[in-house]
Amino acid sequence: MITGYSTITLTQASIKKQLGDIALRFTEDVLIDIQRLIKQRVYEMKAFVYDFRLEEYACSSNQEFEVLEFPQQYIEKIDSLWVAGVHDPLIEKILSNPLSQILKRRVEF
Repeated sequence: MITGYSTITLTQASIKKQLGDIALRFTEDVLIDIQRLIKQRVYEMKAFVYDFRLEEYACSSNQEFEVLEFPQQYIEKIDSLWVAGVHDPLIEKILSNPLSQILKRRVEF
């Protein structure tokens, strides 16, 4: 009876170790895949950020704000409409501009 108990105890310990080793290897593989994916995303985002079209669109957008007499009030008005979920021509204009469209596609990616 003691021999059987010892055998079961040793077998359980061996199985626990094997499962632990398998889980550890699996976890390491998953972490490597995640790290690879993150590095790829960072690389893609860097390329995206340095896209000259974005710079052109951002500069164009900024020029529109420079001619406004009270740009902060304009931003606050649009923000309050946006937060309230109001469909407004000002918001539609912003959402339809080239920069917004590029950023929207990028977020959906």
